[in-house]
Amino acid sequence: MNMRENIESVHDSRHGGSDQTILRAARQLFLSGQPFEVDACYGPGMMHRGEAQPRRKFDINPTVPGVERADCRRLPFADATVSSIVVDLPFAFGNHGTNRPSNKVSRGYSDPATLNACYSQFHSYKELSDLYQAALTEFARVLKPKGILAFKCQDFTDGKHYETHCDVWRWALERGFRVKDMLIKVKPEGKIWDPNKVQRHARKVNTFWWIFEKKPTRSRAASRAARRRATDGRIQLRP
Repeated sequence: MNMRENIESVHDSRHGGSDQTILRAARQLFLSGQPFEVDACYGPGMMHRGEAQPRRKFDINPTVPGVERADCRRLPFADATVSSIVVDLPFAFGNHGTNRPSNKVSRGYSDPATLNACYSQFHSYKELSDLYQAALTEFARVLKPKGILAFKCQDFTDGKHYETHCDVWRWALERGFRVKDMLIKVKPEGKIWDPNKVQRHARKVNTFWWIFEKKPTRSRAASRAARRRATDGRIQLRP
């Protein structure tokens, strides 16, 4: 990928699109082509295969060499010391996949109340929400002002439709991020479905990659100067 290439927002697997092409685009657009500094939930690292590896890789239960043990909600960094983070957290919950008792042995799932060691499945949307929000709080803590966060998420249907990507946008803004971009991966193949059930929601074949930037913190002096400009000879703001 070079600077003259037309980087598009939708990456379709039927035309070569993948997490790799999305991360390559994000690095080109927002990191001057450099690798991400941190992957906060590395797992087996599938999305980095054949691409530039993050400088530091973490997982709550590392399964491959070179990955450090850490919870994405408690990263081993001081405040405002990280320049960029990429994260792909689990998105499924409820009555699907590893929550089913028949899958406990085959998929290593131990207890719906504690999830499996790598957060492979959430018991409820609340558990997903709690983890996502705690992770975003931690990312806001460790990222430098104007630091970049690439956050992958996916909407989900479990009896009802959950617009997870909308919630992620809201949670991120509440924690001092602003949106830089969104990239979308489309992958219709390999999706599990039950033809015997009545379909009530469109099948989810796309994932969302939010690109957030941590807002710079205004100094007190800058805030006072902005206040003076706002009130100078015009409207007096309330104290």
